[in-house]
Amino acid sequence: MADNESKKFWDDKHLEGDELSKMSQHSVFAEQSLTYFPYRAKVIDLGCGTGADSLFFLHHGCEVLATDYSQPALKELEARAKGNLNLAVKQLDLSETFPFADQAADVIYSHLSLHYFDGATTQQIFDEIHRVLKPNGVVAVLLNSFTDEEYGHGEQIEDGYFNIPDKGPKRYFSTATLKPFIKRFETIVLDYKGSDPRRNHKEDLVRFIGKKAA
Repeated sequence: MADNESKKFWDDKHLEGDELSKMSQHSVFAEQSLTYFPYRAKVIDLGCGTGADSLFFLHHGCEVLATDYSQPALKELEARAKGNLNLAVKQLDLSETFPFADQAADVIYSHLSLHYFDGATTQQIFDEIHRVLKPNGVVAVLLNSFTDEEYGHGEQIEDGYFNIPDKGPKRYFSTATLKPFIKRFETIVLDYKGSDPRRNHKEDLVRFIGKKAA
């Protein structure tokens, strides 16, 4: 999809009534990830959508910078946060260099937002995550897996990366194909036990929780 088409797709998707309803509650992955966060962590949430997980982290004492490509989604999050001073929001295109200082965050978190890119861009994203994390910082990401029913649909762009009709490019990981992208991190969790309410909580998504070396 062209940039304008992609932006409109996400603006519309985030603000659909059904989507808002499904994402009004924080995710299981947010709960699982929080157990690895340092106390009062500074968290950057990549691709936060309307921010259910960002709000969950706020309510557990974190300072959160919530980022998304969709400005309407961020406005919805700000309305829900009701002026919480520990929340900041920023519109962010994940395919570009992150506008954050080195070692700026204790945690970088992503719930189903990092599987839309070609291999070179995906590697750039994980390199940027490594740069922005503090030593001993935690990265927690949930990703689509090759067991997804859409896997193999549409035109194949790269291995595991397809142009899905009406949805655009999408990457499907296995734990093995993820490993080259995360080699700079110490692995804490890497499995297929991730779930999402939009998928009826079926456990087949790739979970990765890792740590930047001290």
